[in-house]
Amino acid sequence: MKILLISSDKALINKVGNPEVIHDNNLVIFNKSNDSLDVMSFVLNTHPSLLILDDDYLKPLSGKILTSIKNVLPNIAIIFITSDDSHQLGREITPIGVSYYTLKPIRVEDLKALISSLFKTKSNQEVS
Repeated sequence: MKILLISSDKALINKVGNPEVIHDNNLVIFNKSNDSLDVMSFVLNTHPSLLILDDDYLKPLSGKILTSIKNVLPNIAIIFITSDDSHQLGREITPIGVSYYTLKPIRVEDLKALISSLFKTKSNQEVS
């Protein structure tokens, strides 16, 4: 399954790209532009099974971009990572349908378990 990471955070890129987290080299990283049209175009062309979105990279448009992505790809799994601990952001993002919402920093072990769990869930849904 293809994983798309939208981030310019080197620490986050290294954690997601860790071989313990992603075994089969299906990781694509996008950090060329934070323009909403560029992001949407790349997501649609990549058509990932899992999107890991770094709010710090797309701020303040994260909510709008996620809403657009979910409208076009309703079954995409989304991990939303941010350093913003405000309740306002949580209230904006949660109804969009993210699979997991977390604050930075995230540990490699947690990413590994989370991605594994999301892929198992997705595989079970495809079989049903």
